[in-house]
Amino acid sequence: QEQELRAQYRAIAKRAYGIFQNAEAATANHPYLENKQLPAGDLRIDQSGNLLMPMANDKGFIENIQTIHPDGTKMFLKDGKKRGLMHVIEGDPKGPMIISEGYSTGQSLHMASGLTVVVALDSGNLAPVAEALHKKHPDRALVIAADDDHAKRVNAGIKGAERASELTGANILRPDLSDEEKANGLTDFNDIHRERGIEALKRFVTEQLGMSKPKAKSRILGREQQTAGMVV
Repeated sequence: QEQELRAQYRAIAKRAYGIFQNAEAATANHPYLENKQLPAGDLRIDQSGNLLMPMANDKGFIENIQTIHPDGTKMFLKDGKKRGLMHVIEGDPKGPMIISEGYSTGQSLHMASGLTVVVALDSGNLAPVAEALHKKHPDRALVIAADDDHAKRVNAGIKGAERASELTGANILRPDLSDEEKANGLTDFNDIHRERGIEALKRFVTEQLGMSKPKAKSRILGREQQTAGMVV
């Protein structure tokens, strides 16, 4: 069964690589990117107008693809691997690496910090990705950027970040959402980017990570952030 599963994953990986390599580069005027106020980065676009985000292992080999539809619906290639796969947005090679759930959150954090951001796809994959990066870069600080799924019975975003932190010692960066923002359905750092502007997000992120001197007492949520300045 293990051999069959590996063969299945290899077949999907070849298909994913072929699909991505034969697709055209995406542009920032894609409806999803315009809505999220983001650049296209390394994404590509298929003939149906869907964005393609390559999902690679820790060695950089593409093993699957996340398809992002214009309305934000996300899908993976059926029967392909997902656990431990990631998408890297390259930034400062000496600073800490931030691990986020989705592309929009990751790209917003990259724009705000200039740091390398690793997209883990969802909350359940935060821990496997964090473990893989911690093993590959044991001397590099990791920061888990949590989504706050406050409206759900189980806050998967926070729990996934806490699990990744427990396994790797990574700090957790939580969105400082106000009660009003939560009531309006905001949950992540891209939401903050769009609601408050990129400069406001930049001030918050750089202060929390100790990359700038705080101009005022910042709102820190959670014990993990009390040592956030130590990650740089």
